[in-house]
Amino acid sequence: MNVLLWGALPYVAFAWTDAIGVTAHTYHLSSLYGGTLAGAVALTGIALPVHRRRTRAPVFRATAAGDKVMYLVLVAAIVLGMWAKVAYSTPTAGYEYRDTIAPWAGSLFRLGPDVALMSGVPVLYQIHAVVGMILIALVPYTRLIHMFAAPVRYLFRPYTVYRSPDERQLARRGAWRGW
Repeated sequence: MNVLLWGALPYVAFAWTDAIGVTAHTYHLSSLYGGTLAGAVALTGIALPVHRRRTRAPVFRATAAGDKVMYLVLVAAIVLGMWAKVAYSTPTAGYEYRDTIAPWAGSLFRLGPDVALMSGVPVLYQIHAVVGMILIALVPYTRLIHMFAAPVRYLFRPYTVYRSPDERQLARRGAWRGW
């Protein structure tokens, strides 16, 4: 990929929002309210499988220590991101992370981290960035790796016919062994 394009990555957001006529204030409001709503929805989405893992004994037994760590780091990343945005924003103004954090993230992708860009960034954003990098590092070692295996064939599979077993079949089969 062209080096100039890699250098321009952090500024893509400005170019796109300017091209469609989105002002900085409109972007800020959509980031504040839309991001907070998306974070709340994500936390709800995480709460469902965590609840299932805690309340179903076979699923709980199949939960590895790495999965528990992953859930903690994932929730921490989301909560820290929401907290940082709300802590440093009001409906009228907020911290402009597109001037500092976005170019820093672009420098990571160029494999030449510019740490000076993060020097004036509020601490909550810095902690959020570190937790996010830890989460990325955990991906290959947790169930998050499944995000790279999109089950497209699942959408087109035939229906599964399910018949509940009668009591004799249940007695012959014995207890379920987990998943």
